[in-house]
Amino acid sequence: MPRRWEDLTRPDYWGHIGITAPSRSGTSHFIVEAILQTYGWADGWALVFRLGGNLSTITARSFGITDGIEQGRFGLGPSIDFLATAARTTDGIAFSVLEPLFLVPASVAVLERSDDRAAAARFVEFLLSTDVQLMLMSAQLGRIPVIDELRALALASRGIHLPEPVLVNGAIFDAKLSARRYGLVNTIFDEWIVTRRQEVTEKWAAVNALPRDKAEGLAALLGRAPISAARSLELIEMSAGDGSVAGAAFEEDAAVAEEIRAAVSAQFAQFDAELERLTILADDR
Repeated sequence: MPRRWEDLTRPDYWGHIGITAPSRSGTSHFIVEAILQTYGWADGWALVFRLGGNLSTITARSFGITDGIEQGRFGLGPSIDFLATAARTTDGIAFSVLEPLFLVPASVAVLERSDDRAAAARFVEFLLSTDVQLMLMSAQLGRIPVIDELRALALASRGIHLPEPVLVNGAIFDAKLSARRYGLVNTIFDEWIVTRRQEVTEKWAAVNALPRDKAEGLAALLGRAPISAARSLELIEMSAGDGSVAGAAFEEDAAVAEEIRAAVSAQFAQFDAELERLTILADDR
């Protein structure tokens, strides 16, 4: 069983991992974004790309991860705990808490434009009541309550130790940054992994077959983000003039998508040329 997110990049897991594209799943997008915010832009993408090289498939929805593992289509996949721990017909799924630990907060709010603010406030109070918070801990729902004592009980029952305060890895998650680059992150993932999944797995298979001294350079090339962190900030500023959520803007911006696509193609061509050079050197010897 993997214990850390880095474990999912091990060559042992080649062809054994399923994931949902972040453009199709809020859960998957949060996982990718949390990795980027925890490890940083360069190291985060290196981890995501290496994980992408171990994929068996890309599912259409988050539920497809647990379903695929239960059906034996692949062996591992990142998912939310309650999807994995829900009651099932078989015992074919085990859930492992990976470090660093990412939590996805489920939010509730009273809207400013609400027609009945008093009723909305009463509903929030209902959700925060002890009875409902206990209901969240049931096997059918499997959520972690927000009430301190109940949260501690829920975490202890699952063997999870959590520092306070926590949103992601014990730190405050930058939700505004996540929202502003939502479309950009999805575009990079789609261009690098989704549309080229078979090609990516084949390239990593070639890297895995090489001696370590020859594989390191190629692995670094396959793990390099197609654009720098500085360029990503430039694109964010260009696409979010009012500072609001700009998710759709990137997905509709053909120029941005083409820039990412061209950068990915250039890196893959460089990889092919370097692999061919190493192969020729090996043949000469």
